Amino acid sequence: MQESGDPAVVVRTTNQLLCSALMAAMRALWLLAAVSCWSSVHAQPSPQVQKDISAAIKKAASSHSAEVDYTQFVNVFIGTDNFGDVW
Repeated sequence: MQESGDPAVVVRTTNQLLCSALMAAMRALWLLAAVSCWSSVHAQPSPQVQKDISAAIKKAASSHSAEVDYTQFVNVFIGTDNFGDVW
C-alpha cells in the first residue's frame, strides 16, 4: 500500500480497516452463538435412576391413600433421601 498525504485517503483506509475488523468480529460472534446452540447438552439419567423414577411413578399411581408422600416421590428425581442427603 502506498503512503498518501491526503487526509481523505487515510480516513477512508482507516474506516475500511475498522469496518473489516467489525465485520470479522460479528462473524466470529455469530459463529460462536451458532456453535453453542448446536452443541447444547442433552443429559439423560443413568439406567438405575430411570428404574428408580419408573418405580416411584408406579408406586405413586398404585397408592390408594389420600395421603401422598410427595417428598419420597420427588427425591427420586433430585437424587436425595428424605433428609436431603445425596445418595
